[in-house]
Amino acid sequence: MDTSRPPGLLNESYTYIKNTLAEFEAIHKNHQLAELNISLELKHAGDPHEGEVWHRKVKVVQSDTSLQQRFLSLFTTEGRKQRRQNHEAAALFRGQLWELLQTEKTPYILKKQVIQAVENGVLPFLKESEYKAIVSSQDTILINPKERKIFREAAGFLKKELSRLLSRLPRVTLDDSREVLKAYYKLIILSPELLPDEHKAHKAFRKLEKHFRNTRQSVGFTDLKDTIALSVLHDIREELSLAEYQQLTKRIGNVFTKPYSPRKRALRNALNLIFGNGLGSSSVQGHPRELVSARDLALLKDSYQGLFFRYSRVHRLEENLFADGRAVAARISRLPSELRTLDLDRVKQDFQQYESLRSTLSAEKQEQDQEFKALEARCKTHRALIAEGRAALLHVQLTQGRLWELNLLLEGIGKANIYGTDSEHNQQMFKKLLDLAQLRGPQVDLAQLDWIIAQNKKANRHPNVAIEGAGPTGLMLAFTQFQEGANVSVFEKRSTAYNRVQVVRLDPKWMDMLKFYLGEHYYDLFGENGQAGKGMVRTDGLGEKAGEIVTHRLEEALNHRLADLMARNYDHTSQRDDPQKNRLERLAAYEMTRVEAGEQGYTVQAKYHPGNDPSPFASGKKKPPAGYQKPEATVTRPVDLVICAGGKHSQLRNKYMRDRAVTSARSYGVCSWEGPKD
Repeated sequence: MDTSRPPGLLNESYTYIKNTLAEFEAIHKNHQLAELNISLELKHAGDPHEGEVWHRKVKVVQSDTSLQQRFLSLFTTEGRKQRRQNHEAAALFRGQLWELLQTEKTPYILKKQVIQAVENGVLPFLKESEYKAIVSSQDTILINPKERKIFREAAGFLKKELSRLLSRLPRVTLDDSREVLKAYYKLIILSPELLPDEHKAHKAFRKLEKHFRNTRQSVGFTDLKDTIALSVLHDIREELSLAEYQQLTKRIGNVFTKPYSPRKRALRNALNLIFGNGLGSSSVQGHPRELVSARDLALLKDSYQGLFFRYSRVHRLEENLFADGRAVAARISRLPSELRTLDLDRVKQDFQQYESLRSTLSAEKQEQDQEFKALEARCKTHRALIAEGRAALLHVQLTQGRLWELNLLLEGIGKANIYGTDSEHNQQMFKKLLDLAQLRGPQVDLAQLDWIIAQNKKANRHPNVAIEGAGPTGLMLAFTQFQEGANVSVFEKRSTAYNRVQVVRLDPKWMDMLKFYLGEHYYDLFGENGQAGKGMVRTDGLGEKAGEIVTHRLEEALNHRLADLMARNYDHTSQRDDPQKNRLERLAAYEMTRVEAGEQGYTVQAKYHPGNDPSPFASGKKKPPAGYQKPEATVTRPVDLVICAGGKHSQLRNKYMRDRAVTSARSYGVCSWEGPKD
């Protein structure tokens, strides 16, 4: 049918079909039989705007002949002629119905009316094969042009790429299968009848499942399937209008009832992914796939009536969001009021001017120049405010930020009513915190160190903490434990000449912590604005973002930054201070061996390994200066808390602790570099 016909001719055809269906329904309602006859011409057959089935129309007549008359008509010329006319009329009307159902411009309501007439048995002239075809294809028939375009493109991509992907087995990664899975789920969601049970796409899907199961990536493949199904649902929602999307969900119906078709399973898992993220426990890793986004919440609100899940779950999700929004707003409201009016452009100018003058003015000039001293005082104030703001943002990232995307959390802050604060101002403050996270430079580095030391001094108690192991976890714990007020001693059997060539994968929350604690060292590791670093930040098409770096590079950066903090802490500590306060030390070549209880409390003992001592004096490569004291064979430290971060070969952990899973396992790819570490 030529869909370029004038609207008037289209409307005439639609009216004719509706009237004919109404006549069929009236006769069917009275439990009577109906017949079709060729009636009037709609338009001349030669009209270029008419197809071959639309130049005539049929007329519905009630069959009033008895069974005996119909039997006798089989043997009469007139009876055979009438049957031929009836068959011709039925074929004509069937053609008109099929043309109408396959035309994109046909109103949805009229298509639905035709399908309901077929399902109700109102049209007695349909063949059984035609009846089954219409009923089984009704989702595709009722689909709107935008949906049709989506699944046609998906079908074309799947046909082209599926066999190519299978030909590469077993050299197929999870990332390789992503685009094929997207096309597969678009068809499953929009037009499942195009993928019947015996379709090769299902067989290919099972082959991929088997491949990833054999390569111990079945959990990763399950995560990938659910995440892709959700992303496809998001894409469909954003390409359709709200009315079109809601019409789609009504066609699909309840996805939480049996029997579970492939479409229902995909949609149920996608929706449960959102509910699980928002109503379950907080994400440990903080992957974008495990955070509820504003898109997720909008999707649930637009879907719940059509896909039939309880709105109470959406309500609980919103309540959790508002509660976390209130918590963030309360945290923000405690920040110094000066931070609200801090002009970041002015801060950058002051820092640049200060660094320039500090490098050109002599120490004597710096003491005498009043403008420089005023600038120095301003920079000190700036540093304190910046560090306070960045610490508040990290707190949010590591708490509420494990559940919600920050943009959605911003909405929650806007709806949170905190006594004595303005929600709009809290939103503006949160945006400012995000801007503060982008500041760089030596002054920002200094601000971070001074803030950590100030936090240690402000603590009410200063427990003694011994950390076994100076790998990435042990070194990061040294920062966080010292920040909380602890006196920290880090013991490591190895030297600081790192040689661990494994590639470590850093989840997004690890990256947030590294950006805060490492300062400029972070950009040495991971670069910025397209510049390469020693590692990389990998982002895939689903928003997954993680750092990857050789372990010894990460350990070096953390160790150098810890040395900066120890030096800065030493400068802050006068000789009059209690030597037990503000202690932060890293003991290389010392292996923690035992914990002892005494009258004064617990102590830890560590054994010295001279062969691992990085000092040139210990190895004899360099003559020690006068007064050099040889390292003790055994050292002891008072301890209130022992943290075993020495890895799976930790003797101390195996001696005093038992293995217990505290987080769910995640499947990650693991690799190592071969050859020299550089």
